[in-house]
Amino acid sequence: MAISSPLKKGTLIGGRYNVRRLIGAGSMAEVYSATTPKGERVALKILHESVAADVELASRFAREAKILMQVDSPFVPRVLAHGIDAGGRVWIAFERLRGETLEAQLKSRVRLPLEEMVPIIDGALSGLIDAHTANIVHRDIKPSNLFITRAPNAAGSRVRVLDFGVSKWRPPDSMREVTLTAAGDTLGSYAYMAPEQVSASRIVDARADIYALGVVLCRCLTGRCPFFAPTPLALLSLKVSCVAPSLWALTQEEWSQPLEHFLARLLARDADERWQSAAEARQAWRLLDPLGETPGGPRSAQGIEVDDDITLVDRGRA
Repeated sequence: MAISSPLKKGTLIGGRYNVRRLIGAGSMAEVYSATTPKGERVALKILHESVAADVELASRFAREAKILMQVDSPFVPRVLAHGIDAGGRVWIAFERLRGETLEAQLKSRVRLPLEEMVPIIDGALSGLIDAHTANIVHRDIKPSNLFITRAPNAAGSRVRVLDFGVSKWRPPDSMREVTLTAAGDTLGSYAYMAPEQVSASRIVDARADIYALGVVLCRCLTGRCPFFAPTPLALLSLKVSCVAPSLWALTQEEWSQPLEHFLARLLARDADERWQSAAEARQAWRLLDPLGETPGGPRSAQGIEVDDDITLVDRGRA
């Protein structure tokens, strides 16, 4: 799929946002630093022109803004505005965050100390609590969708949950879920998706996000995801048929039993055996005192390269 050329500095989007510079790009969209007429800095996410021609993908992008506007949370970036400009560009304006994704940190450091993961997991769970309270299931929690800001917000957290482009939302008092996922579709990222998400993303609930966060925690502490296989199909088969390995099995290092138990609950194959809500998981995490009994452990182990930038939309062809 061809990607359009970056916008020039000074390009006006939506009649009000002045493009300053490109700060990020993915397979579907580019993110620019931009300013308002008052000089306020924003992050402007613009769908690639080639992608915008796909009606379904363009609709998925547009609904991300509508969904995010339902979440009032210090752990989720604020949507300031969204629309389609005169040139046909589909855009969303977010509050400007400064920092880097958890994925960027992992690429340079492979593993993160447990003491750094304590506030990251707490902040991510807090963001999921707010999203789930708004009847939204993210469905694509992974390191590239967790942003670590340089300064804490009013809630004292530096974590923001990004990219609700493949989430599903059930509005209050409605039995109809706002989702573009057909029955039987697989949607998410192979390495992080829950076992039940493999065959039917449409019916997953908040516990799928809890599983994905468990994979994130495992990768950050050990340098690898709990399961690894040479092909997506083999990887998904392992998720469905095998119990997730312990931290000790992955690292040959001693970890506290409460931490091992917590992670095992996050990564349970059966959703009924996981923590049943992000609030329940956060309470357990805060009571765990994960630093109290856990050795620091060596941080020199080599990780296994994981491409978590690709979000899968697979019509049952896996």
